Amino acid sequence: MIRNSLFETPVWSSQLELNKDLLIKIFDDAVTNNYTAQNSSTEGSVQTQNICKVSSFLYSKTEIEKIFKCMTNQKVSIVSAWICKNPPGSRNKNHIHGDCDLSGVYYLSTPENSGNIVFYNPNPVTQHKDLITKDKCFWHQYSLQPKEKGILFFPCWLPHEVEINKSQKDRLALSFNMVYI
Repeated sequence: MIRNSLFETPVWSSQLELNKDLLIKIFDDAVTNNYTAQNSSTEGSVQTQNICKVSSFLYSKTEIEKIFKCMTNQKVSIVSAWICKNPPGSRNKNHIHGDCDLSGVYYLSTPENSGNIVFYNPNPVTQHKDLITKDKCFWHQYSLQPKEKGILFFPCWLPHEVEINKSQKDRLALSFNMVYI
């Protein structure tokens, strides 16, 4: 028998070395200048507005685009990016991204128990029957533990959330949206 996996939902992952100190400075400058937003952040999370036009972000932007091309042989351009700080007790509620093709996250600081990223199956049919023990294509959700210097890419329409930070330290992540070019 041949299995044709239709309508797959890819999540790509890799490791990447970016300038953590520079990204933290971009975040700190944004907070100082009140260049922040709420969006999916709750319970004390703070995130910057779009940092794509910040000149010191250009190197990180280019490196992320290059690693995606290396992994997939597809060219992309980051159209928006922001840094999110999740202090203890905070989280990011379930959401999707718009005005792009792909989304991603790069982990700057991930203390133990600072919250996994949880992806939800976008196919509502999987919710009507308990088939999760039969095949992973029926799983309702999938949880990934963040790793420092880890990077994830996924379709913008894939619902996801970040669990509550149960550690005593801040979790810091760079999130972004991309389009194919």
